[in-house]
Amino acid sequence: MRAGPSAAAPAPRFVPPPDWLVPTAEQRALQLSGAFTLVVEARAGAAKTTSLALRWAEAWARGLPTDDALVLTYTDAACTAFRQALLTIGVPAEVAQGARVTTFEAFAVTVLQRIEGAAVPARLLPEALRDSVWEAVERVVTNEGERWPDALEYPSVADTGFVAEFLDCALWIKGTLRLERDLPEGGLTPDEAEGIGQRYMLLRTLRAYERLRAGGHPDRPAFRGPGDATYDLACRLLRGEEGGDGVGTAWPRHLLLVLVDEMHDMNETMFCILRRLLQDRRTVFCGVGDMDQVIHAAAGADASFLRGRIEADTGRRTDTLPLGTSFRFGDALARPAARFIAKPLRSASVHDTQVVLSPYGSAADCAAQVLADVRNWRKAAPRNAAGLAVLLRHDAQSIVLENAFVGAGIAYRLAGFDSYLLRPEVLLVRGLLTIATRDFASMQDRTTLARIVEAFVLFCGTRFDDDPALPGATQTLLMAQAVRDFADNAENLPLFLENHVLRKAKPAAARRLRAAIAVAQDAAGAGRFDRFLEALDMRWFVAQALVRPERRAAALRHLDGLRTLAAGFPDASAFFGHLQASAAQQAKLRRGAAITVARVADVKGLEFEEVLLPFLEQGEFPDAQAPAGDEANLFYVAVTRARRTLRLYLQAERPSAFVARAGWRLPPRVAAHGDRP
Repeated sequence: MRAGPSAAAPAPRFVPPPDWLVPTAEQRALQLSGAFTLVVEARAGAAKTTSLALRWAEAWARGLPTDDALVLTYTDAACTAFRQALLTIGVPAEVAQGARVTTFEAFAVTVLQRIEGAAVPARLLPEALRDSVWEAVERVVTNEGERWPDALEYPSVADTGFVAEFLDCALWIKGTLRLERDLPEGGLTPDEAEGIGQRYMLLRTLRAYERLRAGGHPDRPAFRGPGDATYDLACRLLRGEEGGDGVGTAWPRHLLLVLVDEMHDMNETMFCILRRLLQDRRTVFCGVGDMDQVIHAAAGADASFLRGRIEADTGRRTDTLPLGTSFRFGDALARPAARFIAKPLRSASVHDTQVVLSPYGSAADCAAQVLADVRNWRKAAPRNAAGLAVLLRHDAQSIVLENAFVGAGIAYRLAGFDSYLLRPEVLLVRGLLTIATRDFASMQDRTTLARIVEAFVLFCGTRFDDDPALPGATQTLLMAQAVRDFADNAENLPLFLENHVLRKAKPAAARRLRAAIAVAQDAAGAGRFDRFLEALDMRWFVAQALVRPERRAAALRHLDGLRTLAAGFPDASAFFGHLQASAAQQAKLRRGAAITVARVADVKGLEFEEVLLPFLEQGEFPDAQAPAGDEANLFYVAVTRARRTLRLYLQAERPSAFVARAGWRLPPRVAAHGDRP
């Protein structure tokens, strides 16, 4: 039965938008447009998601069943923002909840599962893909008898950067469909690889990797990594264009309205799906995006899809409309934001936006200033803690802030990443100390125990013996069983360590684990935690287990944060007791309002009354290792999340160049250590 107003019960009504939502001329043009295919080029804060939600609500109010409308986005956060926009403009909650709002990747997973008949295992972390990458290399070198033009291109397991480079290459190549479009199966030379800007070795390995990924079952792949569902569906659609449908009855029927939010982050695989959705000439389409908010170029995102591609590839006449007026923030922020992107950005906000710049000297100084501003916010708006967000370029920057918030009893929610105290490298240390000190009473949370088991598996390369009760079970299933067996009680951890970790670990790993436990059991006095970490040599474990250089650097920072926190306690028991008490305190505090701590990339499409942007240091933001264009777009996203107040914390000696680009100037320092003016 189709969703929509029911004859048996009073139909939900579309309550008109609140008085403050008075459409501008641009919004009225969008809402009144009779175009079957409409692309909207918007600016930050121009209510593009709200405008798209209004278009959905208008169609629903005129009788369109919710099953006949589909909203596609790039991220889960954007899905949440769209549903919230529906509620804001007056769509009944039960209707908003029933709206078909999903990411391209989740849409692809659903369609493919109908075709394949079963779910395909997802391997979303680089560490879960590493062994398959090396197996693909082995296939190329051994089975395919490749003669490399340059012996120096041979990767080896010691080449720790190869897997990261390969995964980056694969993400972009698959997102752009460059091999399918430019180098079809059967032809690949070093010159052709150079022509698309990639190493020949990487592309040969990618083809072997894809053949490996496709194995294991005649009807579905063995596994999928990030973006692979969208890629697999796009490839199936491309084959279908050459002959046959490619998707059959698995494809959704009777879609009369398709909306795309975050269209600026669309890549070629997503466009293949959109193009197939628009084959039905009855389907009305509207997509919105901002050319200056492309932050996923590494996955092939390209703002050019906002201009011309739909008309060129589908033959649909496409109208383009602007949304260039911001309602989120006032002129004090609109002017520097416009200067930053070198494009017009008008403000129609009824309130102004205050921008405050604060210099700092050290990370601790920055955290102290953030804490003071959070406290002031809580005093001024005690019932609106959720209206404040602290936005970070890297999740490891949360360490000093989390320690400060816990110490001050301030409730916070992390969006898009875990607390550093729950990261695998920290949990491995916590698990070993728990085993060594036998302080099981302070480790009772089942979720934490399960993660400790997973951390041992990750860092120690643990592989499980076949289980007669689970014939043919994969290592993933065997680990899930181990988690169930050992995570019920912390007193099971020593047994797990001895039987499943130490007995099978590489000698170098087992030696370090035993040495660290011995130090933890025997050491006394000041510096015991440092001696424990020195014996464990987590830098070695991090280098062995983690794939991406930035993830390794973050892991070491997390451990330094743990070291700093532990330094204030006389022994491991007191430290663990503090962690347990802090977790309980935060759980209690979060029952009320809590501030948000998030990475910038995870709040695109969202807004907050007050935004705090700390650690603006050259090399940190912008990240010296990231593409300059992506970093600039990310900074633009960050500053334009604020409604009433934006606070920028600048490293006094090395302030981010982005601040000057926007026309902001660092206020004069009045003390030698970055104190506030």
